[in-house]
Amino acid sequence: MASKSKSGLTDASNNKSTPPTKKSSTKSSTKPLESNKLSPKPVVSNKLSPKSASPVQTKSPGSNESKPPINRSLKTGSRINTPPEKKPASVKQSELQSQLSSLQEELNKTKEQLILVENEKNKALDELNQSKNETEEAKEKLKEALLAQKTSEEATEVEKSRAIELEQSTLEHVKKREAEWRRKYEEIKNQQERDKVSLVEATKEVEKVKLELLRALDAKEMAISHAEDSEKIAEVNIEKVSILTREMERIQEAFDKEMMSKEREKEEMKNELSKEIAVLKSEVEKGKGTEEKLAEFEIMIQGMKDEISSLKNSEADLKNMLAEWRERAEALQIKLAESEDCNKSKEESLNLTIRELEQKTAILREKEVEASLVKDKIGSLEVELDKYKGEVDISSQTLLEVEKEAFALRSQIGDLKLKLQTVEEAKSEAIEKEKDASARIETISRERNELIEELEVSRDELEKVKKAMDDLASALHEVSAEAREARENFINKSEELDKARSEIEEINLNLKNTKESYEVMLDEANYERVCLQKTVEKLENETRGSSDEWFEKEKGFMESVQKSEEEIVKIKLEKDDVVESLKEAQSKLDTEKAENEKLQSECREVELKISELEKALVEAQEESANLKKRLVEKEREMEVIAQKNEERKSQEKIALEKVEELENGHKNDNSKLEENGKGNSEEEGVVVEAKMWDLSNGKEENGLDGDDLDSNLDDDASEKGTENGKKIDPQKKKPFMKKFGGFLKKKSNN
Repeated sequence: MASKSKSGLTDASNNKSTPPTKKSSTKSSTKPLESNKLSPKPVVSNKLSPKSASPVQTKSPGSNESKPPINRSLKTGSRINTPPEKKPASVKQSELQSQLSSLQEELNKTKEQLILVENEKNKALDELNQSKNETEEAKEKLKEALLAQKTSEEATEVEKSRAIELEQSTLEHVKKREAEWRRKYEEIKNQQERDKVSLVEATKEVEKVKLELLRALDAKEMAISHAEDSEKIAEVNIEKVSILTREMERIQEAFDKEMMSKEREKEEMKNELSKEIAVLKSEVEKGKGTEEKLAEFEIMIQGMKDEISSLKNSEADLKNMLAEWRERAEALQIKLAESEDCNKSKEESLNLTIRELEQKTAILREKEVEASLVKDKIGSLEVELDKYKGEVDISSQTLLEVEKEAFALRSQIGDLKLKLQTVEEAKSEAIEKEKDASARIETISRERNELIEELEVSRDELEKVKKAMDDLASALHEVSAEAREARENFINKSEELDKARSEIEEINLNLKNTKESYEVMLDEANYERVCLQKTVEKLENETRGSSDEWFEKEKGFMESVQKSEEEIVKIKLEKDDVVESLKEAQSKLDTEKAENEKLQSECREVELKISELEKALVEAQEESANLKKRLVEKEREMEVIAQKNEERKSQEKIALEKVEELENGHKNDNSKLEENGKGNSEEEGVVVEAKMWDLSNGKEENGLDGDDLDSNLDDDASEKGTENGKKIDPQKKKPFMKKFGGFLKKKSNN
């Protein structure tokens, strides 16, 4: 660009230096003859030549072309000066006068030219001072530009180092997070497999418990049916016992009647005894039937004992089952409490996510406000650019005018060309530095784009991770719906989810920090861009080629603004996705609450069943106790019946023996009475029988035993014998009377 500007300046100088040469040529062409005429005074022309040369040099470099005509005029003058020596004096005087007049005219003209030259010189000096001031200002601007470039270079180096460190840290962080996510994903897979195995085991245990409950219920029903059967059998036995008691009462009434008939008629005693024997035989047969019934009762008692042992075993099993169900109910209550705690923690996490969403929405609003402010700044910058463009156009016009004036003053600014060359070299260096800065800015923008792409990749990875977490959460919910007893693993998974959410929050915070750092970098870049714009606008007064770069920078800035707007749109879309994920999480929480309510209702049903089972156990225990009591009573009754049967058997034997003894004694008595007298024997027999009957009837009132009866009977018999004067052998009477008294005693007891 500097070479173009130099070539443009040289072309303009060549194009604009031609008019003064024409003027000088016309002046020189009009005055050759006068110079030839004024040959005696060449010194004056030589003295005036430097003064006249200076303005010609100031105007254009082509003024050097006016020197050869002056030399020619001098040569012609020298040639002309030779002949006047031959001419007469009159001619010389006239020539001298004409030369003097011409010289006076030339002097007047030269004076006028000198005045003009002095004015032009003053103007040139003023312009030189202005150009010096401008060069000094340009130097100051160049110094400022160099300082700004140095600061921008330092800032770009710092930003590059920061960007490299951020890239390294982000890459390391992303790698660590990927390793952690993979490890957690594998752990979650292993836990899912374990949960599936535990679910299968839990379902098997539940089926076993159901089967055991069904068996317990069947056993309970069987026990109840057995108890009912035993109650029916007991009722039947009670009826049979009542029938037996009635029969015994009837037997006692018949025996009493027989004894009355024996007292009334001794002769009918044999018949009555035979009848009694027949009755006793029938009773013996009945006793045999009762023995068979007793054997049946014993068999039934053994069966009842077996049933009682089975009931005891079933009671123990039911107690164990109740203990297991109580433990399971307690475990379910603990799991319900843990699930409620999990729900509370999830609600808290939802509230936290809602708060984070609100914060994100506030940040989005702030970013939108910042974007609107940036747009306003862009509009103001465009207005300023238009102003600067107008100023650049004005400055270009002024530059053209200055170049015109510079071309006119080039003869005087020969010394300043070196300085201008140095300034131009510095300018070229500044332009190169600007190019380097623009290249660095482009590299920074490229790095920024790469970082943005990496951020987008990290966001995609985060979205994938979120989707994976959502899938895991859905799988966990399905597992919790399938098996309610595996809540502990679910709690661990929820804790891992909380950890993952905290890690996601940390990632979001890191992303926010990176965004803030990039925004700071963008602000710094914008500030540097503004500074560079100012320097470029200052340097645009001297260079025109930077306008294209400026437009490119504007395009880059607009592209960055568009990218920022696209990022804002993406953030909004992410916000919508997060809101949808929150809605899904809320729906999942609602489903979990419904499942928890179902669990609570099922636990209540289980508790009700447990209470019913406990009541049934208590009832079964009471029934078993009642059955035991009834069995004990029945055993006692059976023992009493067996004792009665044995007593009846012994009584039958004793009665048979007594009948035989009575027959034998009767025979002996008859024989003795035949010897001693019939009347006395009959009276004594009647008295003895009456005494025996009175003693048997008054036994309960007097409280006499069988021995007392025998002794009384013996005393009466002895007294009667003594009264009548007839002695009866007491040794023969005692055993018979004892047996008969014992028989009467047993009858009265029965």
